[in-house]
Amino acid sequence: MFLARNYFAPLSNPKHILDIGTGTGQWAIEMGDEFPKAEIQATDLSPIQPSSVPQNVHFYIDDASEEDWAVPSDYFDYIHTRVLLGCFVDFQEVIKKGFYYTKPGGRMESQEIMSTPCCDDGTVPEDWPFLEWTRYSDDAAVAAD
Repeated sequence: MFLARNYFAPLSNPKHILDIGTGTGQWAIEMGDEFPKAEIQATDLSPIQPSSVPQNVHFYIDDASEEDWAVPSDYFDYIHTRVLLGCFVDFQEVIKKGFYYTKPGGRMESQEIMSTPCCDDGTVPEDWPFLEWTRYSDDAAVAAD
């Protein structure tokens, strides 16, 4: 069953929301509609977002791996990322910065896809070529600095 949800964190009246790696900006726009009293900041390296958006949604060309996010610490109620593994040299550093810029009691949510196939009934052998390939790909991604 697919749940059409933009977030899983228990959000209640957030004031400042950040979407890192917004892409087309669709998520930020939907959050702006759902939380009209919140300021939604969305960042990406590419300026591909639409110009006609809710008044509370703002797009910025920015790199979350940069040192300063141009806001005070403890600023955001909620920070969101989706499918960004492999986009940063050190995604753990981006997460650390996210927690630095999140208010006490705020949330940071990273939604990712598990790339390594698994099977709970033991029918996938350890030497299955596709499983080996995904492990090599994961190892290469970790080693790429």
